[in-house]
Amino acid sequence: MASAQKKMVKSKSRRQMAEPQKNPLEVELLANLKRETARAGNGLTCVSLPEKQQFCQKLLADGRPKAFVELFQLTHTVDSEVIPAEVGNDARSVSQQRNLSNKEMLRTLSNHLIDAELAVRAGDAELLFVAYLEVAKLFDYSGDFEKAIAYYFKCFAAAEKTCNIFHECQVMFNLGKVYWKLQDSLKAINSFEDCLALARTNNNHGRAMLAAENLLEIYWKCAEQSKQVGDHLKSIEYFEKVCKLASMQRH
Repeated sequence: MASAQKKMVKSKSRRQMAEPQKNPLEVELLANLKRETARAGNGLTCVSLPEKQQFCQKLLADGRPKAFVELFQLTHTVDSEVIPAEVGNDARSVSQQRNLSNKEMLRTLSNHLIDAELAVRAGDAELLFVAYLEVAKLFDYSGDFEKAIAYYFKCFAAAEKTCNIFHECQVMFNLGKVYWKLQDSLKAINSFEDCLALARTNNNHGRAMLAAENLLEIYWKCAEQSKQVGDHLKSIEYFEKVCKLASMQRH
């Protein structure tokens, strides 16, 4: 009897060791999804899940845990930290939720996240960059700038792994555009200046010209704004940047 019990304990121990350890975040999100599913309907014949949950469940069923975690986080949270006060957080939040309830956008987002997961599994940073860039642009075009910024930074990290200066330059340019939409002139300037420096390093004349054009616009507007509030020293500083950059572009 004692021998049989020992064998059962050893067998159970081996099974536990063989079971793969799940990501705690994945376990938590799956539990949340199950709770929401249970509240969505009474019985199998009456279940009517929101489309975002349907896409999450499909990712799990298809064996895409990383894509599931990302999609769940993206569709069940609304970020507003970088949204300007004049836009109105409530209005932007409603807009973001509406975008993420759009079936076509959910399908596109889900496909890009699957591509990103496959790229991670393959250890392919180039494909990961492409997948995350599509996600970033999707949020950028839909006006969800906080998420766009987050994925542009993921793109930059992927580009750094392959030392792809062209891709790094592209990301910094896109970040500059997003920050300028948010009227964050300091971050927009920093992004465009980084883009310009990278473009010149890589002899990317087209991108350098675009970055310079955006910088000239921002410098000029910042100079005018500083002048209007009586900060003449800051205004002069920005006008000097305009002259210096314009002179560099002519040469």
